[in-house]
Amino acid sequence: MRAIQWRARQNINALTWTSAETVEPKMNEPILYTVPEAMTVLRIGRSLFYELVKEKKLRAVKIAGKTLVRKDDLDSFISSLAA
Repeated sequence: MRAIQWRARQNINALTWTSAETVEPKMNEPILYTVPEAMTVLRIGRSLFYELVKEKKLRAVKIAGKTLVRKDDLDSFISSLAA
C-alpha cells in the first residue's frame, strides 16, 4: 500500500500546480474523465488506477457500462497526495 502511495506521489510531483484562485474555469473542461483520460492526468498505468479504485482511494462510477471518474473526485485524490 505504501508503494502505491509513493508511486502516485512521485507521478503527481512531476505535475506543476497553479493556485486555484488564478485559474479561470474552462467551459470545455470535462466533468467526467474516462479511465484512459484519468490515467493520463495522474500519469499512472491501468493496474495502479484500478488498484486505487479497489482500495477506495479514488472514486469511480459506472455509467452505461463505462467506468468514469468525476473531476471533483480526481482533484480530491490529487489534493490528498500533497498532505
